This record gives sequence, C-alpha cells and structure tokens, in this order.
Amino acid sequence: MMNPVSLMGRKLAPSRSTPAILNAYALAFNGKAGMGNVVPLAAEEEEAPQRRRCHGVLHWLTSQEMAALDKIEAVYDRVVTTAKDYSGAEHACTVYVMKPEHAQAKGALPSERYLDVISVGAEHFGVNKDYVATIRAHPCVPRKQRHELLSLPHPPVNSPTVHHTRLAAFADAHLPNVVVPDGHVATVFALNGKVLEVCGPKERMMMWGSNHGRDMTVTVAQYVYEPKYGGRPPATLQDMTEEHRLFTEDILQSFLTPTEGSAAHVRLLPIATVDYSAVDPALPSSI
Repeated sequence: MMNPVSLMGRKLAPSRSTPAILNAYALAFNGKAGMGNVVPLAAEEEEAPQRRRCHGVLHWLTSQEMAALDKIEAVYDRVVTTAKDYSGAEHACTVYVMKPEHAQAKGALPSERYLDVISVGAEHFGVNKDYVATIRAHPCVPRKQRHELLSLPHPPVNSPTVHHTRLAAFADAHLPNVVVPDGHVATVFALNGKVLEVCGPKERMMMWGSNHGRDMTVTVAQYVYEPKYGGRPPATLQDMTEEHRLFTEDILQSFLTPTEGSAAHVRLLPIATVDYSAVDPALPSSI
C-alpha cells in the first residue's frame, strides 16, 4: 500500500515511511482483476539485478492498525521477511502474500486506475524512478467509460423508501427475515441510494459484514481511491459526482463476483430506496 490517499482512506497513519526493496520477493499482478501480489524469488534469482526484486514502501504501523489492515487484506496472509531501505539498512518486516486460492496461475492485467494509484504513491514516497516507470509501462485494462460502469438493479417498484437516518433500524428489522445457508452470513447496507441485502460465504463477506446498517457509498469510494475523481478521497456524499457514485456500484459488483473457478457465490438483492433529502438540498431525495 504505497499511496498516501489510500492510507488515509483506510485510516492508517504510519509514524514513519521509507522506500525499500524486498530481499526475496518480486511483484506480480496475479490476483483477481490483476490485483498486486508478491511472489518468492527462487534462490538463484535472489542474486538477480535489483530491477527483478520488489520495490515498495516500509510503513511503521501500530498493532491496532495492523489488526485493521488484516481485515482489509483478507485474501492475503501476513509473512515475516526482510527488506533493505535505500540507505542499505536492513529491516525485519511484514509483507502480505496472497492466499493460494485467490492467486491465479496465469495472472491478469491490472486496471489503469490501480497502476495510477501505485505509481503516484511510489513517487510520493521516493521509490526508484526506473522501477516506477516499469509499473507505469505495465500492460493494463483501460478505465471504463461512464456508459460501461455496471449499475446495480433498482429495488422493486413497491419496495419501501428508508430515510438515511433510519437505515440501521431498517437493516436490523429486515435481517431476521433473511434465509442464510450454512457457512454463510448476511448483512444489509446501502450504496448509492439502494438498500441491499447481501448474503454469501463467510470468507467473501469479511469486509461487508462489519458494515451492517451503514451507507457504504463514501466508504467504498475511500477504500477504492480513483484519482480520476480528485486528489483526495471524498468525506461526504456531497463531495462525489453522480459518476463517482455510480463507480462505487461497479466496484461492489467486481468485489462480489466469484474468482474464476470458485463457487463462492454472493447473493445481492436490492430491497429498498434511501431518502437522502435531509443530507443536503443539492442531493436528490433518492439517487
């Protein structure tokens, strides 16, 4: 996690950060949708030129911040290793390595947005310029145009409208009515004016279950920072354009789509509409 805006969006505040090189790992984009990972270098490769090794940023975090990061990086395992900063000093550190069941043998192309976030953050922290150039030049999937963003289905015509201040109470009242299969969990939250009933396997619901009864529009935009919509993550709905809010719907669906070869299906059902009328007169009563 190299971008300071991404750190801010996850409420992480390192006491110190410095660029460094992982001694025994290389960068790979072999997660779902080209998400980043680090893969071990073979013994003979550890003597390879520096460009083969993974450059990144060492962050000094508290144990509480690391516990929060563990929840965010649920598809990764923490591994203890060593890194060498640019002064030559070696540090024991933790690196997140993707769990085998979430890594893809052939890899995938990362998104243009993802490479932008990584490279801008790397530049901010002073990562080697040649290495940053390599990241920028990596093949990628271009950003979606507005008409390509996936929109969630609208709630049924006769579904209720819930005032945003009553969202938690509505979610609590609805949850006991949800049929939850063994090994699954269910939650209810709102996104871009739509109240959603979401039910899926525990391992795929780790991030979402803790946000029961909340409006997740701003949270998703903070978690998945998109530089296209500004240099800082939004703090409120008013900070977001209509397209940015639609982007959060697209992101949610990409998160909940099963990994190739996985049967871990997540059921997503729009059940109500959110009334935002008291948030700001400039916002529509329902987005």
